[in-house]
Amino acid sequence: ANLTISGSETSTTTINLIAGFGTKSISINLPGSYTIYGSGTFNPSLQGTSNPFFVEPGSPTQFIFSLPATTTYISAAGTPTITAYLADAGGSRVGTAGVECSLSIGGEGILGTLTTLTDANGEITTTCQVGTTAGSQIQVVITTAEFNGITGTSSPIITKSGNVARFEFDEIGTQTVGVSFWGTITARDTFGNM
Repeated sequence: ANLTISGSETSTTTINLIAGFGTKSISINLPGSYTIYGSGTFNPSLQGTSNPFFVEPGSPTQFIFSLPATTTYISAAGTPTITAYLADAGGSRVGTAGVECSLSIGGEGILGTLTTLTDANGEITTTCQVGTTAGSQIQVVITTAEFNGITGTSSPIITKSGNVARFEFDEIGTQTVGVSFWGTITARDTFGNM
């Protein structure tokens, strides 16, 4: 006999059973609504369907950052949005509202808030202001004392030069008529980054 598992969060999976009672241990690794369908291998007219059931996520064990999900480059003094959510060991989102979270920042930058609560989706959102020195980087750290203490660290947010605000010339000394010479011009943003 075959068991086919289908649900809202995963593709269909088929499990073969040997003739007999039809007991099979099943593990589903994504939360969602599921139904199990059974049919005979040699006699397809033998069919059965389980009741619909729901698989819940496990307990939160980590924060997953959706913004920034990878290393991000932000113009000097820019204000990126930081978004993270509680997740179980398999990475499934755990919708738990009201979890108190502390935020800190490593590097040259300023956080929009130092404490916040998760929403009904287990998510927090804040902003930060990156530094003004191109090449400097920050990482946001979120911690909670709940669930045996969970900590998560964002991907690096690296400051890049902003829009050109001015040009600077190196000093040019006395020159001779008809003789070529070199000069250097540098484009800089508001904060002096090249």
